[in-house]
Amino acid sequence: MISFCLGVTGVCWPAVVLAQGCALCRQALASGGGQGLLKGFYWSIILLTTVPLLLIVGIAGILFYSYRAQLKRQQPSRSLR
Repeated sequence: MISFCLGVTGVCWPAVVLAQGCALCRQALASGGGQGLLKGFYWSIILLTTVPLLLIVGIAGILFYSYRAQLKRQQPSRSLR
């Protein structure tokens, strides 16, 4: 029930309030940081989201590959007679 309430709150929370979470970011954008600052924020968000995703996908791929290789080794070899 608590997680449902938190989820609804997160979805319904205005994006403007969430964007003001970092005091330094809000101050820099309010002072007219310009296009370069916005581009920097964009790339930092991309970097911070893709690196963990790549790590998770890489680890999952290694685990899947090792599992399939182990299954292949356990199967008896079939030879043509």
